[in-house]
Amino acid sequence: YESSYTDGGNFTQMASIQIPSGFDVPRLKSYLYDEHKVELPVIEWNGTKLIRISINGYNNEEDIDLLLSAMKKAEKHFGIKVG
Repeated sequence: YESSYTDGGNFTQMASIQIPSGFDVPRLKSYLYDEHKVELPVIEWNGTKLIRISINGYNNEEDIDLLLSAMKKAEKHFGIKVG
């Protein structure tokens, strides 16, 4: 998953990350919430599928780890090969 998390050396609070085209957007959004209680926008914009993360003061490293783990499990669940 590729994104630029910095802006001129400063960390940004929000980022859009391109996800593999094989993901079905509504099914991925439902899967992430129903199976992992991860709630975030999953969208298709100009033919590109994206997740949008927004890190706030109440989020911590465990929340980010949960998202990464959920995405890896989603790859297996939906049979998507990354890399």
